[in-house]
Amino acid sequence: QMAALTDSCTLLAPNRDESFRPFGENIAINHVPTTADPAKAGLLLAKRFWGKTDVVVAAALEDHQAVVLGAALACRLCVPFIPVGPSEKLADFSDDLKELDVRRIVVAVSDVACDAGFAESAGQESEILDIRGLYKRLVESIGSANVRNIVLFRAPDEDAGGRTSHWLAPYLAFVRGSLPVACQSCEGQAAEDNVKDVIRQYSLRPRTVTILGDYKSIDLIRWSEGTEENSCEIAAEPCSRPFADGAAEVGVGRIPFRDLPAA
Repeated sequence: QMAALTDSCTLLAPNRDESFRPFGENIAINHVPTTADPAKAGLLLAKRFWGKTDVVVAAALEDHQAVVLGAALACRLCVPFIPVGPSEKLADFSDDLKELDVRRIVVAVSDVACDAGFAESAGQESEILDIRGLYKRLVESIGSANVRNIVLFRAPDEDAGGRTSHWLAPYLAFVRGSLPVACQSCEGQAAEDNVKDVIRQYSLRPRTVTILGDYKSIDLIRWSEGTEENSCEIAAEPCSRPFADGAAEVGVGRIPFRDLPAA
């Protein structure tokens, strides 16, 4: 299937082993050896594909919401993204940052009250952006009038249960010129409220919403209609219900998989 879409691909992996043979004989594979250390891997890719850069975006790997939105912002700014692993600080990689000529680090966090000490480094100024700040910067980079699609994803937590499709959000948002919006609950109503709040906050007029995740990640909205004696349960996708007795304001579609390869 891939052979019909592309004649080459870039493989980011420690080794090029037999597990990647299914790509096919007709596809040229550009193998970039990476390391298991997330920050080192990010810096290696920055050197390989940028060479020099004034700015990088960084986030703590365990702060999943910040990682997804930070990666999306890095895409929009066309700058490298550095995921920082537990117990690591960018100061540990000061030589790599100097080699890249980095002058400023945009730090993505879920909450400004969070400890962003991982981004402390010698010689670079830091700009800390919380979720609101990340949304604002993303809207500015896309242009509020150009946001025609919202990618709704579930920020993983301890109940994620191995679901990984949210990692597709930065790529999907970038190629579609979309704004990624996070929800932290599986409840469909909460997800819809998040989207409506972002639309209102930044005066957006999207035409569609793409829900990225299975129904355990982001559930349908369920309610009952009819009398107590004769009622039925109705279920609808978040953001797809009619408003003010009219048609839904946006079209809604779902990529309903839990796994990243399936999505």
